[in-house]
Amino acid sequence: MNFVEVMALYRAFSVGRFKCSGASPKITVADFQSEGYVLKIPKSHAEKFCLNCIRDFSKNKGLIVTENGDYLTIHSP
Repeated sequence: MNFVEVMALYRAFSVGRFKCSGASPKITVADFQSEGYVLKIPKSHAEKFCLNCIRDFSKNKGLIVTENGDYLTIHSP
C-alpha cells in the first residue's frame, strides 16, 4: 500500500467501531521496504474488540491479513 491508501485504511479502522465492541482497536502503521506501508494491530487487545471482525472487514476490502504470535498485519495483495 502507498501512504495515502494506508492512511485511508487507518482512518476507517480508528474512526469506525466494530459491532461487537464499543472500542476502536489500537493500530500501528509500519513501513516495510518489501511490502510498503502496512497496518499492525496487537492481538493482545482481543478482549477489547473482535479480531474476527477485523479479519472479515479486511477480507471484504480485498486486503490480506497475516498473523504472527503478537500482531495481525494488514496489507494489500
